[in-house]
Amino acid sequence: MLQEIRQPWSWVYIVSFLDFFGVSMILPVMSTHLRGLGISYVDIGLLSSVSGMTQLIFGPIIGSWSDIQGRHTVLFLTLIVCSSVYGLMGIVSSFYLFLILNSVLGAAQHTMMLCQAYIADIVPVNKQPAVNGLTNAFMAFSFMIGPIIGGHVMEIDGGFQYLTAIVSLMLIFNSAIVFVFGNVHKTAKKEKTKNVSALNQVIAIFKDLLVIDWKKYWVFLSLKFLFAMSGMLFFQNMGIILTDSFDLTPRYMGYTISFYGLISFISNLNVGRIKSLNIFPKNNYESLMYMFCVMAVTFYWLYIVENCWLFLAGLVPLAASNALAEIVMTEVLVEQTDASSRGSMMGVSASVAAIVQIFAPFLSGLIASWGGISSALRVSSLISATACFITLRKSRKVHVKSQ
Repeated sequence: MLQEIRQPWSWVYIVSFLDFFGVSMILPVMSTHLRGLGISYVDIGLLSSVSGMTQLIFGPIIGSWSDIQGRHTVLFLTLIVCSSVYGLMGIVSSFYLFLILNSVLGAAQHTMMLCQAYIADIVPVNKQPAVNGLTNAFMAFSFMIGPIIGGHVMEIDGGFQYLTAIVSLMLIFNSAIVFVFGNVHKTAKKEKTKNVSALNQVIAIFKDLLVIDWKKYWVFLSLKFLFAMSGMLFFQNMGIILTDSFDLTPRYMGYTISFYGLISFISNLNVGRIKSLNIFPKNNYESLMYMFCVMAVTFYWLYIVENCWLFLAGLVPLAASNALAEIVMTEVLVEQTDASSRGSMMGVSASVAAIVQIFAPFLSGLIASWGGISSALRVSSLISATACFITLRKSRKVHVKSQ
């Protein structure tokens, strides 16, 4: 693993870690801070929805812009914008100002998507699974420690202001890393865009999105939607399920969630080793079929068990299959795209996840009113089984073509 860290692209690990570390410190305490300012629950929900909508709209635009202008420039500028937004969040108190800031943040915060495109551009194909796995491991680790540190800082008088200042400084540091190290390697940047006006670049962004062969990607985008929806339904209801079904206190609920994060962390660290095993399918769609099958069975297992320890045991295959599926889906997208359209499609992929973030809470509420909160696990199992069926058909088509 140390050999993987000591590579020319190692700066990506630091940028990914610090970006998600900042988000994981701010996100859990944001609602508490907003309530302290007198903002209603409805308005807090509106802020979240607006952020999701701007992510949905700007994901493909930012991705296409990075195809045209270069990953280095776009990543540097978006980090500067995000740093400024977080800094301002610590000093404003108006709902309307938060609405504007959340909109800007949703439009600009696409660090993960840009880093994935960067990895696809500069890392040799045979090393990409290990690099993506290590990047995800750093992010999983940040989500393990970020909420704990954020909670402690919030207990200080004026804690939210300290948090936003810390996150803003971290993102400035991130932008400095990108500025110094991110331009060493040549990444996607179309020659025809040199010395072109800003207006023509904007027109080129939308032209590139329009010429994409969308039929080519419908299977991938469908799988991305199903994968994100099954996971979102689970994570949104996990805390309530643990409390209602097993009477866990918030402390032990936190330990359970951290345990899931630990398994994800270990799985991501070992993605390269797992993929190098002879038993691991070489066809990525076949790999996804097995992973979605494991998810479907595990979600249903979590639904039927009545013992907390058995629930905990079920989290192990779920976290491992989830982590592996995330990496393999990135590989599938990289295989289907070239450098000139990779950013655009990764942006579209991020937008699919944003659609899920918008509609999953509504679907979760419908499921809870229909069959109880635990029924979300049954629906997640059904969604994963559907994805398993799609990948089964796709993998068979790939086998036929190869013959």
